[in-house]
Amino acid sequence: MSRRSPLEARTMFLSVALFAVLLAVVGALGAYGRHKDRQLMGTGRRTTVTVLSKHKDSKGRSKTVEIRLDDVPGEAPFFRTLLGEQWEQAHPGGTLSYVYDPADPRGGVLGTPQSGREVSCFFAAGSLLIVPFLIVGIVLKRRELKASGAAE
Repeated sequence: MSRRSPLEARTMFLSVALFAVLLAVVGALGAYGRHKDRQLMGTGRRTTVTVLSKHKDSKGRSKTVEIRLDDVPGEAPFFRTLLGEQWEQAHPGGTLSYVYDPADPRGGVLGTPQSGREVSCFFAAGSLLIVPFLIVGIVLKRRELKASGAAE
């Protein structure tokens, strides 16, 4: 039977720090993507795309549509992800708004871009996940301080 070492406050604080760094990286990447979308929405060419087909993965999580650019006839159809209400409203043969850079037709913004509210929900949920680790870390640190004070 192996004896496990007791959980230390340092472990909990390191877990919080690692999670916070991951949360910050994901947030920074999301902010960068929203910035690029806003920039493209202001300067890109506006058009429509025709929905050719709708697809879900085997678990129903990844929802993609196959689309064709209406004003770029030489461009082959390609797949894009749609979320929420936009997915429900998209039907084969229907059209969606699309904004793109003529130099990169496939790199455009499909449908209505996300508002940014979901990011604040993401950070709120992430912050709530950090709190228990902090509380356990503080409790463990107090125990360690009491144990070191009693040992003296």
